[in-house]
This record gives sequence, C-alpha cells and structure tokens, in this order.
Amino acid sequence: MTLSTPQPYAFILQSTRYLFMVCGAGLKNRSLLKHGTSGSGPFRLTSARPNQSYTFTRRKDYAWGPGGATSSARAMPGSVVLKVVGSEATAANLLLSHQLNAAQFAGPDRARVTNVPGITTTVQANGTQEFFFHQGKGHPGSDPAARKALLQAVDLAGLGAIGTGGTGRRPTGLVMPPRPCPGDTVTGHLPAFDPRAASAGLDAAGWRRGADGLRRKDGKRLTVRMIYATSAGETMAAAAEYLADAWKRAGVDVRLRAVSDAAYGEVETVTQDWDVDWAPLGVTLPTQLIGSLSGRFTPDGGNFAHLTNKKYEDLTAAASRLPGTSGCPTWARSESALLDSADLVPVVDKTLTTAAHHATFRITAGLFDPTSIRMTGGQK
Repeated sequence: MTLSTPQPYAFILQSTRYLFMVCGAGLKNRSLLKHGTSGSGPFRLTSARPNQSYTFTRRKDYAWGPGGATSSARAMPGSVVLKVVGSEATAANLLLSHQLNAAQFAGPDRARVTNVPGITTTVQANGTQEFFFHQGKGHPGSDPAARKALLQAVDLAGLGAIGTGGTGRRPTGLVMPPRPCPGDTVTGHLPAFDPRAASAGLDAAGWRRGADGLRRKDGKRLTVRMIYATSAGETMAAAAEYLADAWKRAGVDVRLRAVSDAAYGEVETVTQDWDVDWAPLGVTLPTQLIGSLSGRFTPDGGNFAHLTNKKYEDLTAAASRLPGTSGCPTWARSESALLDSADLVPVVDKTLTTAAHHATFRITAGLFDPTSIRMTGGQK
C-alpha cells in the first residue's frame, strides 16, 4: 500500500461555517428528521408552514455559543419567526407598519425604508455580477484580441449602474464578503472604455466592417449570442440591451436570449448555444472558483466557458498548498490573471439592504448569527 503525503487544505477553518451537521439524537433516530431537526443552536425549529413561515424557539439550556454566548443573554427573544414574503413591496409595507422586525431588499423598495425614523439600515455587497466569453473552438471569444476589443467597446461602469438600478458598487474581487483575502484584484486589470481602440482591435483581429456595418472574417459574420436569466428581472434585461447596443455600434451582430432558470443549465452546459454568458458565480472562498474556471470542459466537467488559463491554473495549484491566509497573495494574482486575459468580466457588485425595527443582529455571508439577535423595544 502506498500512502500519499498529506497536503494542507486551504481555508479549512473558513469552510466550517458552511457545514451543517446533524447532532447525535438525529443520527441515532433518523425518523426524527422526517418532521423536525436535530441541532445544537440557540434556537430550535418548533413550527414549519412551508412557503409561509418557520418558528424557532429559544433553547433555554444553550450555554456553548461562540465567545461564551448563552440563551440567557439579555434581550434575546424567546422565539424567532421567519416569514416567506414573495414581494419586496409587501415586505416593505409589513416593516413600515411594524408587522416585521426586519427584512432584506435587493430592489427599488429599499428606498422606502431608508432614512425612516425608527428603522436602521445597513448595506452590504451581495455578489458580483459578471459575464463570460465562451472560448471553445468556433466562438468569437476564443481569440483574446477579440475579447479585449469587445470589452473596450463597453462602458462597464455605465453597464453596472443599469444592471443594478444605480445601487451597485465597483467590484474589487471575485469572492463575496467576508473574503478571507482582502484587497483589490480588479482595478487596472480590465481595459478602459475606448470605442476607437475597440474598432482598431477588431480590425487587427481580422474582423472588418462590411457595407452593412457588420464585421466579417473569412466571410463569417461576427455574431455574439448572449444568454442571461429571466429571473434577474428588468434591470438585467436593460443591462443586456445596453451591452448589445455597445457591441452593435462596434459592428457586432448581437443576439440576446433570456433563459428561464429551469432551462439555464441545459443551454449553458449541454447545448452550449451561447458566446457570452451573464453568470454570477457567488462564491465565498477562492477555492470554490477552481472547478468552474479550469479543468475539464462541460459537459464532462464544470468549466462551462472552456477556459484554458495556464497562469491561473499554476497559481491556484500553488495557493491550494498554502494554508489559510498565507496563500492570499497567490490567490489574488490568480484572480487578476483571469481578468488580464478577459476570461471573465466582473461588472458590478450588487448590494443588499437590511432594514430593522426594534431589533439588531448580524448577518455573515448571507447567514444569520442567531446568538447576535437582540430585541431593542416593541415586540419581544
């Protein structure tokens, strides 16, 4: 028998917050899990109305929380009810009428709950909006010079503003907060908006304008088929139109296709019927990007854009052998290497507004910290 040499696992501690475990009682008696949960947190699920509400009751004997947290902390509520509200407009109404203590808003209704007496709001990044060029054989994006020229034809700041209704932030990385590696891996690694340079770049890449204004190479029209999700809403549709218009002015035949969530996986990874894919990845650790940005191509692997960036592959391989934040400089260089070759294009960071009335709490990487919930007045 041959034993392999143990290797460090990057970000093993940071990964543990995303691991959900079944406690002893549930392991011994699996039938408990059919209609309930088996956990050890400060609250336990006591009522569930699917797609309506979920009630959690405080565990009175809880005394093993982080930093010595216990269930006897002052102002910790006796129960927490999570309500499923399908409309942000309805959620805003409920919050303003004090029927909710807190709600989150990604759309325009956030303005209704901001600067309202008695309501506190915090704004945090909620994932980077980005698009990819398909680099498989026969796709326009297989040529790095064409990719760069296409980016020079687009005002990415304007695109981001349209895609988020003006509520976004300039992206500084590919990983959602709380990032294990701080810093800016984006600035200076994407070409500046320059339509003249874009035109010259496409000319140099062999894509020449014809009498109809469209570009061709070896008799083939420069066609870009872009897909995006219908669930992303009106702002995404407007952003897609803005991007298409910029490329049309550069002489590109752009064909937009809005795809339902149910069909997206089929189009993206099986039929591969696209040249540009607006596909936010939404990862919280740089290790989570590797499977999508390198390795075997779809449908045999997770590399849906058929990227072959050797610098990225070498850097991530080296960084993966370094534990924790000691590998951060190498991880940062790997992200920038993707942008230098226009393998993917981070456009804007979406934001999420959390509004609270008579309550305070912390949210980390999209998850509630239950030991942080405190009632500050009104409903207990």
